[in-house]
Amino acid sequence: MDFKNGHSSEEIKALRAWFETHKTEIPASLQLDEATFIPDLLTTFDNFLAVAELHGNNPTYRGQIHLLFKMKKRMDELTASASS
Repeated sequence: MDFKNGHSSEEIKALRAWFETHKTEIPASLQLDEATFIPDLLTTFDNFLAVAELHGNNPTYRGQIHLLFKMKKRMDELTASASS
């Protein structure tokens, strides 16, 4: 996933909607990539999402917001491979 220089408020709102819809399906932990393991995924996702909603236009938080989209993408990949 390429790093995006910013995300619109609509993208953040859509991510919140996705999170609320899939909250009960989120695994306890996630190996995001080779170097990133998230031991408490639900809390991390919720906290990073709150940061995105509050500071979405601040470039300081673009890394965290990028990780949110990576987490969603990874969870979508895991869900797709589990249903195959």
